[in-house]
Amino acid sequence: MVNTRSGASTTPYSKEQEEIVASLLLERKERMEKRELIKQAKMLALLEEQEAKNRQMEEEMEKWTKEQEEKMAAIQAVVEKEEEEEEEEEEEEEEEEEEEEEEEEEEVKKEAALERRRGEASTSKEEEIEKITQEWAAHLELGGDREAELAISQEEREAARRQSEAERDPVRRRAKKEEQQRAWKWRLSQEKVRRPEAAEEAERDLKAVEARMGKIKAETEIATKVETLTQSVESLLIAHRDQMQYLRSQDIKLEAIRTGFKDFARDMMKYLVEQVHLAISKTKEFCIGAIEGAKLAAAKEEELAPPRHKKVKGCKYFSKINLKSGYHQIEVHPNDQYKTTFRTRCLERKWAVKKTVAIANQRGGRRRP
Repeated sequence: MVNTRSGASTTPYSKEQEEIVASLLLERKERMEKRELIKQAKMLALLEEQEAKNRQMEEEMEKWTKEQEEKMAAIQAVVEKEEEEEEEEEEEEEEEEEEEEEEEEEEVKKEAALERRRGEASTSKEEEIEKITQEWAAHLELGGDREAELAISQEEREAARRQSEAERDPVRRRAKKEEQQRAWKWRLSQEKVRRPEAAEEAERDLKAVEARMGKIKAETEIATKVETLTQSVESLLIAHRDQMQYLRSQDIKLEAIRTGFKDFARDMMKYLVEQVHLAISKTKEFCIGAIEGAKLAAAKEEELAPPRHKKVKGCKYFSKINLKSGYHQIEVHPNDQYKTTFRTRCLERKWAVKKTVAIANQRGGRRRP
């Protein structure tokens, strides 16, 4: 046991324990070193991969830039060639026009010469045909040479012309000219072979440009459609507003007509009610007057009328009488033989057969039985 300064007691390690601890520390140290080495190796591998990727990206960018530059150079070359071809075509057209004029003049001269020759007996048709074919062949050769010359630039033609003029020997000059013509023809054939490829590339570029133009046109069409839609919506709003104003004016007119009709109907009903009341009052007055007149007439009739008797029944025995008033029939009942009645045209009379005669209704009144 060993006591420390703080007063705690400890037991020191033995040699075996110290060896075990030392071995454990060594193992831990080796593990840490291995881990650090592995980390460093991984970092190096990642750095190498990153550098390789960066190099690859740089190479791809360089290739892409070169391709783009080549494409732009090719397009510029094609454009320049097209411009040169257009200029050459214009020059060719001018030269062809001049040649056509010259040919027309030559043909006119030839026709004049042929007409002259026809008049001469020495010339024949076969010779004329041979001459014409030779002339046409010469013209074709000249046309091919002319085409080859036109395919070459003006500077090269001027340089070749100067070289040929500098040569004094005519044979060498002619040989140089022929050699130059063959070189130009070969270049023209090579150019004809290259032209389709350039035309294909230009066609591809044109298709791409057309596609872009189609997209731009589609966008412009959409914009125009939107503008037309906005214009149509505005016109519809204006039409709707005009329609609402028209309907409002129609409603106002209908309301005015309705109020006018109401006033007219009110006045008409007032007039009709007044007329009905007037007619009712008049009929009432007329009825009252008629009733009062009837009452007065009834009162007078009641005053003049004699007392009523029972109805005289008919009898089986009849007799006739002739008075001053006229001829009438007299009916006599067997039970009432003491009475007799007869009627005249104007008066109704009653007679008592056995007693005195009683006359009634002398004023014209009619007695009811």
